[in-house]
Amino acid sequence: MYTPKYFGVGVGIAIRKGESELQEELNAAIKALRSNGVYKSINDKYFGLDVYGY
Repeated sequence: MYTPKYFGVGVGIAIRKGESELQEELNAAIKALRSNGVYKSINDKYFGLDVYGY
C-alpha cells in the first residue's frame, strides 16, 4: 500500500546527477504531452481522475 508518510507525495524519475540535458528533455516531453492533449486522452481512457494530481 502506498503511504505518503514514507514515500512522499507524487511520483518521480531517477536520473544520475549531472544529467541536466536528460532532465530537460524529460521535462519537455512531459510538458508536450500535457499541452497537446495526449496525456488527457490516455488518462481519461484508463483512470477516473487526473493521476498527475491536478
